[in-house]
Amino acid sequence: MSRAMAGSRAVLTSPPGPLAASREGESESGAQRPPSRFSSTPPFCLRRGGRGVRLAGAAIAVLSAAALAVPLPPDWDPSDSAFQATESHTTKLVEEGDRKGWSEHVDSVRFGAYGFSVTQRLDPEHGQPEQARQVWGDAFVGIAGMKPAFYMSSNWSPWDFLSAAVRLEGDAAEVPQPTRRARLACLGLREVTNRRVVAEADWVDAAGGLLRARFVVWRGVDRFGLVLRYAPPQGRNVVKLQYVLVCQPYDYSDRGYWERRRCLTTAGRSVELPERQDVTVDLAAEPQLVLHNRYAQSDSGTFLGLDAGCLAGVTVRGEGATAQVSLTPKSPATPVALVLGDWVNEGWALAAGRFFAARPAVADELAKLSTLELPPPAPAESPDDAEVDALVQRHPELAQQLGNELATARAELAAAWQAWRQAGADPPPALLVTLETRRTARDEVYRRLREAWVKAKLWGG
Repeated sequence: MSRAMAGSRAVLTSPPGPLAASREGESESGAQRPPSRFSSTPPFCLRRGGRGVRLAGAAIAVLSAAALAVPLPPDWDPSDSAFQATESHTTKLVEEGDRKGWSEHVDSVRFGAYGFSVTQRLDPEHGQPEQARQVWGDAFVGIAGMKPAFYMSSNWSPWDFLSAAVRLEGDAAEVPQPTRRARLACLGLREVTNRRVVAEADWVDAAGGLLRARFVVWRGVDRFGLVLRYAPPQGRNVVKLQYVLVCQPYDYSDRGYWERRRCLTTAGRSVELPERQDVTVDLAAEPQLVLHNRYAQSDSGTFLGLDAGCLAGVTVRGEGATAQVSLTPKSPATPVALVLGDWVNEGWALAAGRFFAARPAVADELAKLSTLELPPPAPAESPDDAEVDALVQRHPELAQQLGNELATARAELAAAWQAWRQAGADPPPALLVTLETRRTARDEVYRRLREAWVKAKLWGG
């Protein structure tokens, strides 16, 4: 299959092996990657060097490039620094320390004034992050937002912003933490228009479940939306699902201010967060949370708007230098919609008052998240169909060898595509996994047919 053909769909290959030394900003093949600044090239959700994912012996394909390509609007204004849309993907070889010889992948998106980045170091033996004992630098999942100074960290954690606790029916232990111990399947821009930017990140965990984080920002709004959802592996039920967001108002380190205290403020109360003790949020009365410091370094912090309709419970706790928000959905199948933001250089009381006054706007943004529609994936038909049909017709021996597999692969792909179309405006991620897995299986049969034809032509079989 030509590179042009391969670039228009999800292509599954084996996990990466040892990489030759590559400079940051270059692909594993040594070709220079596009710059992170958004250009006229249509954005798409890049896989790790064009690779797919292989977990627990099962092939899981990710979104195809063609499904995500979105042209820039003709009146796109790149000069608006608060409304940007870029993505970058780099791979380099770790050349020292305990992970020498591993590949380090950094995938980032910019949406509006915020950014999201995932860093993973992958073991060349199996192409996965370290499972047993991770060290600093093995895995980062972070939000880039406002910060008091260039040398400080942003208010939402740039290292451990998002995690998920998942336990499946019949299992005594939780699935290894998806955002740190599962390989990132996809991170990129899903939609870019002159009024909103949408980005998505997908992780496929060790059990085969899919965790998705969708980021949405609207022009003229200094907050962003986040939708979290988990699709379990086929035939499995989820008995526990909890998402955790981490912030560190002002900065991660105490910087000598022993009197600083992490606090939670809602429209009705302001409480100091106890260390490793949960403070329960009243979802009916407290749909907006402000996390900040009190007594010192109190002019920087974070906002969080909650959709009580999709949540069964929310708790907040102090955890070292961080504040952690735990979110339990009403059911494991329920997407969790949130609105997040942060601020700097303003006293926490003034910033909190401004956020609480925006309650109608926050509620409207949460409603938009629940009705968001995105472009569908590529259809089941492929530009290669006619070529393959002609090849099989001219060479009956190929039909005898792989005809049944070809018919089965096409039928299963057609059924998966039909299920996707019938699922509504925003189908469950599990259907997308099935669709792209079936597409990859079809493409693999096409590859084997071409291979068999070449062998027969050159060597007579």
